[in-house]
Amino acid sequence: MFAARLRKSAGPLTVCARANDLPYCRLGLSVSRHVGAAVTRNRIKRLVREAFRLCQHDWPRGYDLVVIVRPHDPLSLAAYQKLLFTAIRAVHMTAQKRAKDDS
Repeated sequence: MFAARLRKSAGPLTVCARANDLPYCRLGLSVSRHVGAAVTRNRIKRLVREAFRLCQHDWPRGYDLVVIVRPHDPLSLAAYQKLLFTAIRAVHMTAQKRAKDDS
C-alpha cells in the first residue's frame, strides 16, 4: 500500500491509496495511541467508517484506502465526510495523472 506512493492529506487525515480491480473501494484505518484514549480513538474510527459508508457511492471506484489519523479533537460526521472527499478526490486526480503520463 505504501509503496504505491499515492498519499494525500486533508486536515488530520492522511489517505494512502492503491488501485484495485474491484468495482468498489475498501477501507483500512490506522489510529495510533497518540490520538487519545481508547474511547476517543474508537469514536473517531466509528465516525470515519460512517463517513466512508455514507459517501462511498459518490467517490471514484477501485481503490484500497488506508486512512491514517493524526492527533486532533474529534470532529463532526460532516467534517469527516468533507475531509475524506477532499483527500480521495486528490488521490484519484494524482492516479489519473500518473496513468496518463505512463501511457
